[in-house]
Amino acid sequence: MVRQAAVIGERDEYGQAVAAFIVAASGFDRNEFDAWSRQELAGFQRPRTVYQVDELPMTATGKVKRNELAERIVAGPLDPSRPTPHRKNSL
Repeated sequence: MVRQAAVIGERDEYGQAVAAFIVAASGFDRNEFDAWSRQELAGFQRPRTVYQVDELPMTATGKVKRNELAERIVAGPLDPSRPTPHRKNSL
């Protein structure tokens, strides 16, 4: 389902909301991911926005470069060939 994932805070009308960046395995189903997150995570922990990416930016020591993920959000669409990120209307 999900090979790798990272989350960051994304600005919203209340301050910040969780945004998830997912490197999906074959057969990834966003609806299944949403159902899993509703079952396993508290409302404030669930990602409001899910970005599907080919890979996560990593440091030489294997840590996710979260600042680069934040820059991708600010810069605009991650990839024009991909659909608009999935954004939930409510928590």
